[in-house]
Amino acid sequence: MESRYHDMFFFSIEYLFFCLILLFVMLIIKSVLKKKNSGLITGFTVLVIISAIRVNTGSDYFNYYSMYNNSIRYYNSVSDIFRSGFQQGYMVLSYLVKQTFENEFFIFFVCAVIINSLIFYIISKYSPYPLLSVSLYLFMGYFLISLNILKQSLAMSVMFLAVIFFLKKRYLLFTILCLISTYFHITALVFVAILLIAKFTKVRLSLNVLYLSVFFSFLVLPFSNVVFKLAANISIFSKYQMYLESPLDRGDMRFIVNVLFFVIIHTIILHIIIKNIQNGKIKINNFEYILLKVMIIGLMLSIVSLRLYYINRISYYCFQLLILLIPLLVSKLSKIEIRTLVRKKIIMGLMVYSLIFTVLSGENNYYNYSTIFNDLPVSVMDFVGRGGRK
Repeated sequence: MESRYHDMFFFSIEYLFFCLILLFVMLIIKSVLKKKNSGLITGFTVLVIISAIRVNTGSDYFNYYSMYNNSIRYYNSVSDIFRSGFQQGYMVLSYLVKQTFENEFFIFFVCAVIINSLIFYIISKYSPYPLLSVSLYLFMGYFLISLNILKQSLAMSVMFLAVIFFLKKRYLLFTILCLISTYFHITALVFVAILLIAKFTKVRLSLNVLYLSVFFSFLVLPFSNVVFKLAANISIFSKYQMYLESPLDRGDMRFIVNVLFFVIIHTIILHIIIKNIQNGKIKINNFEYILLKVMIIGLMLSIVSLRLYYINRISYYCFQLLILLIPLLVSKLSKIEIRTLVRKKIIMGLMVYSLIFTVLSGENNYYNYSTIFNDLPVSVMDFVGRGGRK
């Protein structure tokens, strides 16, 4: 166990330095080439390569690897996959890629391109401060998340774009992207419900609403497991019955601390944003207003995830929107000097957050990073049996 935590801690430091070096390189390239998005293209190209060549990163890596390489044995056609059930987006993608390319790792390159291209598009098109958005993507753990929960990360990146189309009232594109996202991971369906609630409920944002939401979530926490068990009886959610054991019941302190840390930090972020809106320092539009309501609902889900940890992963759909929202809000501050200072403070805070979050979220082998050049895919059992990192 000590060796495990040792690996987690040092990986968090390694990852922090990787992020800082990457951001510095992006800044230099942008300054030298003086072309729009040159730094951004460089940064995301590196992230795609890092993602594509990884091996045994994440507890489900071997499952994704095996599904891909056996896809053409399991099925004779794409229509067979469609008939086999719901949430088969990854299998469809695996089948199509495997039919085209024989390389045993190529699916990870394709997934990396899809995820990072969508995030790149959103940042380059909609963020007033792309480097700040990339910092949020890296330091808040969303890049690391994409190395582990691959199917959900595909769903999240598609849904991120869907949110923008929804709030721009391009409902046909929104619906198409929602269907694609949900086919990759059923949790996207829950996020669609959250988005609709945020859009159509008439609640005036205030600090009182924020803290009443937090209080209510802790109040219903003892009873939330009953709701989860009922939901697990619905056929499309039945596969998640295996995750119903509560971290509180298990006494799993690292899971509990992880959730509480996540809740506290995001409560502070929302407090600062809402306070600045209330005192008139920031004026928001309807787009940003709805994003904030989505995040408050996400915060409530994070709290009740103390009863079902994997519910916290649904909140990732909500809080990944900070990648866009924070730069948009910073750009509305009155003076250039203030905007510059705030961006520097945010990045410093993100560095501290990254160190802690990476350690606490290490339960899924985030702390391992091997490549196709120095390792072979192995099951989690074999990975643990050989002592972890190669």
